[in-house]
Amino acid sequence: MRLNRTGVVAGVIYLGLGFVWAVATGVPWWVMAWLVIVAFVGAFIPGEANQVSLARAYLAGGPDPNLHAFLRLNHAQLTQRHGSVVGVCVPKPKIVT
Repeated sequence: MRLNRTGVVAGVIYLGLGFVWAVATGVPWWVMAWLVIVAFVGAFIPGEANQVSLARAYLAGGPDPNLHAFLRLNHAQLTQRHGSVVGVCVPKPKIVT
């Protein structure tokens, strides 16, 4: 396996979103370390689908349900719990050949 552009871009996006989530929820340091490991390994695996496979493998490993319980809440519940919800639209990156 070798480093590939798609894996690096997906890894950067995964890390960015993961760190935003980790900081917002106050997860332990080892969860952030896991995000870095998954992004690093994913940079060497070709294809976007493999990034999803890595994330699914992490979730299948049985992480603490409290760490991702917020994903099951709707907008009204999130607003009630956290006061406000802010979304950012990130455009799909273009692959330059």
